[in-house]
Amino acid sequence: MTIKALLVGIDTYPTAPLDGCGQDVIDMANFLVDNNYFKPEEIDTLTDDRATTEAIKQRILRLISGMTSGGRYLLHYSGHGTQYAERDSSGEVTTYHDAICPVDFDYSPEHMITDVDFQNLFDKIPTGAEFTWVSDSCYSGGLARDMVPRVSGGKSPRLFPISHDIQWRIETARSINLPILGFRAVALQLNGALIAACGADETDWPVPNLGGHNGALTYGLLNQLKTPGGPTTPLKSLILSVQKVLTNLGLLQHPELHGNPSITGKPFLV
Repeated sequence: MTIKALLVGIDTYPTAPLDGCGQDVIDMANFLVDNNYFKPEEIDTLTDDRATTEAIKQRILRLISGMTSGGRYLLHYSGHGTQYAERDSSGEVTTYHDAICPVDFDYSPEHMITDVDFQNLFDKIPTGAEFTWVSDSCYSGGLARDMVPRVSGGKSPRLFPISHDIQWRIETARSINLPILGFRAVALQLNGALIAACGADETDWPVPNLGGHNGALTYGLLNQLKTPGGPTTPLKSLILSVQKVLTNLGLLQHPELHGNPSITGKPFLV
């Protein structure tokens, strides 16, 4: 059996920088090692300017290529998320996607990682490999039409600012009921679980922590995993506790859990 983790965090977006994503990676890595989930050599990290589209895809492929049946694996992403709709050569809006934003993201298909990209990558996961995917980002675009830069404690939400033309495409896709695969559907096809930062009409915010910031999901997840019963609590119950932590902080976001019931009914990374 093999066990491996890939942790990705991006703060240094040229046009929409964040704060706390790199800290999410460090805090999660330290927690995993300190609590014997992984050894240091079993954790791969990728942050900031190095976390390009190509680099993230290569690291995910490296993670997947080493998977075995019965192994335990973690992918943690902290950074911007968005939605994207594309026109074909005749000008028709024909595709609609959830996407994460690598550091070189520019709203071109070559510089994003969409739900279809993730599905193609995850199709290579062998049967019997148990996989947990943590996404500390917005990925719904549900509040995109309100996307002027907002501020929470001087910090920005983890939703990449959407230009008016892209927003018009997204609204067009919705108005014609263009189907979207979405990260939730990708997760439901996994032998694993997706722990997502917020609901479809919510925004992911940073949370002050120890003089810096964490993403709200990473903060709440680690907060509850560090409680006496946290490591043995099934994910479907743990996520409810994380929601309460964020509600108590005054955040209007509700982390979600999606995936295979055989995994969501187990504790974190058991």
